[in-house]
Amino acid sequence: MPAEYNQSAAPALINQPVKMLEIVEVTYLKGVSSKNMDSIVSWFTGGRVSNTTLIGITGSFLRYDLDVDDVIDSRDRKWTRITKAYRLAPGGFDWSPTYWI
Repeated sequence: MPAEYNQSAAPALINQPVKMLEIVEVTYLKGVSSKNMDSIVSWFTGGRVSNTTLIGITGSFLRYDLDVDDVIDSRDRKWTRITKAYRLAPGGFDWSPTYWI
């Protein structure tokens, strides 16, 4: 949690609705998902929480969801569609990496 936040503010957020930003990233890799396992698995091998910059927004992001689909385009080419969802910690707080194992 950034130093400018009052430590006593966090308990006030328990069981309260909080707005947060969710970023969804969709990528396509050539070939079917079984041929792209290294790229898919690498998303899971890192920590669930990272302090990084996504689309120009810096903060504490939680790797929230991953969806993998095999698709075929109009020219009968096979692709792997990977959809990744990230959630930015609300209010400038940080996600706890020890909680999100």
